[in-house]
Parts: sequence; C-alpha cells; structure tokens
Amino acid sequence: MPTESLLQTARNSSAGYVLCTHGLPALRMFVSAVCLFLVLVDVIVNNWEFNDLVGNARTLLTPVLNVASQQDLTNAFTFADGSSLDSVSSVGLYMINYTLQTIHAHDSNMYVLSADSYTVDSPVNDICGMLVQSYRLANTSSSFVSLGVVQDGIEYVRGTAMTNLLQGTRPIPPPGSNHDALVSFGYLPSRIDADMRLTTPVKVPPPESVAFANVSMYRFCARAYCTGCDPTIELGQDLCTVQTSFSPTTRTLVVHSSVAIAGHSRVLGMMMTRSAVSVGSLYVRALCVLFGLAAFATSHKTVRWTDSVSLASWYKKLVYIAAPAQYRYQCRSVDFSYFCFNSDVFVVGYVVAVLLDEKACNLYSRTLHKWNDETIDSWTSRWVFVRIAAMNFRWVWLNCFLVKVIKVLANVLSTARYT
Repeated sequence: MPTESLLQTARNSSAGYVLCTHGLPALRMFVSAVCLFLVLVDVIVNNWEFNDLVGNARTLLTPVLNVASQQDLTNAFTFADGSSLDSVSSVGLYMINYTLQTIHAHDSNMYVLSADSYTVDSPVNDICGMLVQSYRLANTSSSFVSLGVVQDGIEYVRGTAMTNLLQGTRPIPPPGSNHDALVSFGYLPSRIDADMRLTTPVKVPPPESVAFANVSMYRFCARAYCTGCDPTIELGQDLCTVQTSFSPTTRTLVVHSSVAIAGHSRVLGMMMTRSAVSVGSLYVRALCVLFGLAAFATSHKTVRWTDSVSLASWYKKLVYIAAPAQYRYQCRSVDFSYFCFNSDVFVVGYVVAVLLDEKACNLYSRTLHKWNDETIDSWTSRWVFVRIAAMNFRWVWLNCFLVKVIKVLANVLSTARYT
C-alpha cells in the first residue's frame, strides 16, 4: 500500500485524526513547558544567593564554631596517629587554616550552600571507615573524647576526555608510584585535597574492653586546583557506628571498625567563593528570564489603536497613555521555547550569564552528581537529578549562540545573497 494511502487511512480514524491534528501542537507545548520548568528551577532553586539565605548548611559548621586556629583544633580534638595536623603538608595546613578563618570571618565573601541529603545504603557511599585509627589521649581523666582525622593528597590526571576515548588510558602506573614516576607516564598534578573529619564526643570504654557507640562525623574537605588558590570546601555529616577499646598502658584509644548506619541520610553542603562574577551571573540570568517572559507576553497582544470619540477629554487621553487597553488573542505561531532559543538578546544574555557562573556551576553540579550517583532511587535523588539537568540545560544556549555565529559568518562570507 502506498505511503499516501497509509497516511490517509490513519487520518480518517478517530485516533489518527486527533494525533495528526493536535499531536504536533501538544508536543510543542510540552517542550515549551519542560524548557520553562528547567529554566525556573535553575534561576530559583540553583540560585546561590537564595540557597545561602534560606539553606540550612550552616549547621554543618557546628564542630568548629568555637575553633578558630590550629591550636584550638588540637586542643578540642584528639587526632589519629599519622593522620594529624603534624602529618599534613604545608599546602594542606593552608587549606585547613583557610577553612577555619573563612568560617569565623562571617563576611559576604563565601556562600554556604545546602546540597540536599543522600541515603547511605551500601559500602560505596560509606565514608566512615576513615575513623579506623589509633588515637593517643593526652588526658586520660576525661571519660569522653572528640576524635579527628586529617589526610591530604594530590590528584593526577593524564590527557583529556577525547584523547582518553580515542587512545585509551594505558599504560597504567603501578600502585604507590611517586611524583616522578607519574610524570614519566604523562600524568600532571590537577587538584589538591585536604580532608578533615571531626566527631562528636566518644565515651572512652573501660580498659581492655570493647564498646560500641553511634557518633556524628562532620567532614570538611577543601579542594583547590592550584597551589595557594582559594579552595572550595565540601561539608558533610554522617552517622557512624564505631567499635572502640582503650589501653591504659599506651593511653591509646583504638577504633577497630567504623561503618555508617544503613538507611541514614548523609547531609551535604558546600562553601564556595562569592565574587562579583557569580553575583553578576545571577542578575543577568534573572533579567534574561524576565525579558523573555515580558517579550513573549507582549508578542501575544495586538497593536493598540485610538478612538477619537472615546478620547475626547484630556483626562481620557492621559489615562490611555498611562494604561492603554490591551486586546489579547491566541497566537500559536511562536511558542515560548522558540522565542527563547531564537531571540538574539535572550541567547546572548544567557550565554554571558552561563560563562560567568561556569566555575561555580561545575563544582556544585559535580559534587551533587557524585553523591546522587551512589545513592538509591528516591524522590530526593530524582529532585537532585532535576537540579543537575537544569544546570546542564544552560549549555543549550551556548549551542544556539554558536549556531547564530555560524549563520552570521556564512552570511558575510557567502558570494550570493537572497532577499
């Protein structure tokens, strides 16, 4: 049967008629609604200023609210042997000091952002094992002790995503390779981490006995991409079950095991630098959305006209100038998504906002994706996925901008023009 006959047969049926008549407009309306929803989520929910104002991430700063220096940190917490401030590099100490000073500065130079909560249900997202250490107690008269662990390191990378895809990731250096060996394999230092874990007080068990306790573990993980740069701090709170014993001879508290409580939700937060660039991006993005809504609404109105009979008095003329009559009508020629993706002003403005906020967006979305990818499916994880999708949706306008640039270049360089 010819294709035309099949299409005609489908159109003659009731379901086919509805699909052919209303299918494309419904699809366009659905796409417009999805675009508008993602843009609003990005502008409102992924708004750093709004998140910093109404978020609850500052509760994750509780352990260090009265700790302003390294000395205060050493006095308030007992650090593990080999994972204390004495074993951290100078860059790691700088990042820890930066974290403490920023928390106690209470100025407008940092965002303290909430990043949702994530259910801990497997060893993959269980980070409590870092507490399994030996802790030498300076004061054995106290029945409770707050524990601390600090570890720092450097992350190395080789190549780019494209080169690794085309050429592979081999050869792989052997475990335990030092800096010179990694460099010889083509790796370069890319990120510096300083990971500090602090707990609520743990009861010291009687000598030569084993005790179990549930403790809250707070995480302060500072990350920087160059030496001396202002780091981004990942905040977190986990609930861990620890198994401890105490040796009075060596005055050492030993944590034999530490695991997260299954089903417990890990609270996540972030501290990021607030700059004129990030604030400017929020204003530009908000103005673009307002411009898009106003211009789209205006495009659905007819041109106004005057009626000399109804505007006989000066009072009516003045009212007409300030608040003219609006004659609305249904217009289906241009939907909202088409307007946003084709308006030069909207596209250029949104691209500027995206580029200004690129660093903060990438760091925040990467952290959300890392923890959301390792948790079970739930309404919270789905909402986090929507937030990540809204941040990734920003790059659609960069593609639109590149298409517009290509069209302009093609128009300028073409030998023939059409009117």
